[in-house]
Amino acid sequence: MEDVWIMDSGCSRHMTGHRKWFSSLNPNLGFNLVSVSQLLDEGFEVFRVDLTSVSGPARYLVASPSADIWKWHRRLGHLSFDLLVMTSYPGELLHMDTVGPARVASVSGKWYVLVVVDDFSRFSWVFFMEFKDEAFGFVLDLVLRLRNESHKTMRAIRSDNGGEFRNSRFKNFCHDLGLEHQFSYPYNPPQNGVVERKNRTLVEMARTMLDEHRTPRRFWAEAVNTAYYIANRIFLRAFLGKTSYELRFGRQPSVKHLRAFGCRCFVLKKAGHLDKFKSCCLDGILLGYASSSRAFRVWILEAKQVVETCDLSFDETMPCTTPVFELSGDDKEGTPSLRMRKQAPRAWYARLKSFLLKSGFVMGSVDKTLFLLSHGGDTLIVQIYVDDIIFGGSSHALVSSFAEQISREFEMSLMGELQFFLGLQIKQGLEGTFVHQAKYTRYILKKFNMSDSKPMTTPMSTNTALDADEDGETVDQKEFRGMIGSLLYLTATRPDIQFAVCHCARYQASPRTSHRQVVKRIFRYLKFTPELGLWYSSSSSLSLRGFSDVDHAGCQIGRKSTSYTCQLLGTSLVSWSSRKQASVALSTTEAEYVAAASCCSQLLWMKATLSDFGLRFDRIPHLVDSTSAISIAKNPVLHSRTKHIDVRFHFLRDHYEKGDIDLIHVVSANQLADIFTKPLEFDAFTCL
Repeated sequence: MEDVWIMDSGCSRHMTGHRKWFSSLNPNLGFNLVSVSQLLDEGFEVFRVDLTSVSGPARYLVASPSADIWKWHRRLGHLSFDLLVMTSYPGELLHMDTVGPARVASVSGKWYVLVVVDDFSRFSWVFFMEFKDEAFGFVLDLVLRLRNESHKTMRAIRSDNGGEFRNSRFKNFCHDLGLEHQFSYPYNPPQNGVVERKNRTLVEMARTMLDEHRTPRRFWAEAVNTAYYIANRIFLRAFLGKTSYELRFGRQPSVKHLRAFGCRCFVLKKAGHLDKFKSCCLDGILLGYASSSRAFRVWILEAKQVVETCDLSFDETMPCTTPVFELSGDDKEGTPSLRMRKQAPRAWYARLKSFLLKSGFVMGSVDKTLFLLSHGGDTLIVQIYVDDIIFGGSSHALVSSFAEQISREFEMSLMGELQFFLGLQIKQGLEGTFVHQAKYTRYILKKFNMSDSKPMTTPMSTNTALDADEDGETVDQKEFRGMIGSLLYLTATRPDIQFAVCHCARYQASPRTSHRQVVKRIFRYLKFTPELGLWYSSSSSLSLRGFSDVDHAGCQIGRKSTSYTCQLLGTSLVSWSSRKQASVALSTTEAEYVAAASCCSQLLWMKATLSDFGLRFDRIPHLVDSTSAISIAKNPVLHSRTKHIDVRFHFLRDHYEKGDIDLIHVVSANQLADIFTKPLEFDAFTCL
């Protein structure tokens, strides 16, 4: 019956039970049926012919063009019909492509996604990369894993012409394994359409999941990873009626454990961290599913890190989207906007400035956020930091009066005596004021798992000589940058770690194990001295002086020098800096001269700022340990060895001649800025 077709006027479609005739078939059908209605719809003519030589019912004859399957049968060199319908088995052909770079780095510091799709099952894998050239390693691991999982032969991989795929490593790899590497035509994405369409599906799913719970964009990689995990388990392979997961593993996947991405969840604390009267759970955000275990990936809000756990519960409820209040059409009071606009800080400053000026305050000549009020021999000082204000004065009555006045004008909260401001802890007493960051120090020690580390007495070893260390092992860039950023914030009250932190900060682009070891030593030093800070004695004089020193050609990469300066009021350190010079200095004298110019500019700025407080300074002492640099500043004669120095640095000479500063030589043992130039032994470090 294979070549016999029965004309059926009640049949809506042509039907056959033989694979060779059609790509979509019903193998249980015992007859070949020709649909009369479909023939008429497609423009064919059906004739009724009376045949007298054969008994029985009449037959219908039809003239039909070749079906598309015959056309492709000829085009493909008369391949078997089985290959036309099902051209592959799992793992025979892999499609791959990269997506990125993303606009923001992921939580783990990744910028790219490698997407790989199996041609037969449409099962996909995703791998996240910091750089595109990491693609080869992931493909190598995947191919070897698939070859171990199946006894069938992998025949080919398909990709575009990107440099991460078209290179000698891929060529040698495919040659060694006997794989054909198929490339799509340049600028023709449809030729690699399987993976291109998968890219779109995963990105759209990830974007929707991020938007639903307003999850921060830095979790995009977690969203893509969850999208691929779900897609493998729910999308059906069109002509096979099975999911990608089932086609690859031979069993139906379970989806009972799936939860809404980004929903709030509560992770049970471990037994050793429980307290009778404290919460037994940690708040978190669901970021997907673990790849190597039956666990969930959760972002812990307090610790700011990803953990994998099964001991948790979920809150998948969504907030109501209906309005919670309505504004009347006649809003005389002017309800403020709930969203802060970019003009808001400027508008707030203008409003506050107007109020203070009307109240008799005078704005600082240099610092426009400083306001002073003189009243009956007493002084009131107000300092603005955006929407935070600190104020104090020589009269308690004047301070109380201003507090009452500004509270009537603005809705604000008075926090009392200044104890904590912008992350700084402030302890005031009759003998002076102590500013420190002990709380923050303990926080970062805990954050980077250094709370139990062995303490060190100095932040940096005298034998340390950092360079690029290109042959060294790379470390997690995100973690390294996080450690450096935390330490830089700590230098606001810890000038003792300024040199070590700035020295390590130069290698953030490509950190190595040697760099991280030096950074960890800084943390171990903080473990030894968590309570250190700045002491401002009430009995200290208000004489201004400055120190400058230099580390000549200390940068191993560009051989540039580093300027180190500090300024003191009496015995109190009020300003310091560590900055790499913009140009290469040809000698120590030139480097010292440039550093002295930098210190001079800071002293002049402080002189102008302190004049608003009624302090006047003439011939400010500027201590330098280089007699040659002092000679250049004091002697206007042009030397052959100094004529190349940029003109802008000679303003040091100009202000010396005007009497603004007085250059004084100091021996290296008494050079306070020496602590910012190099690692010191414990005794010298403690002395400075």
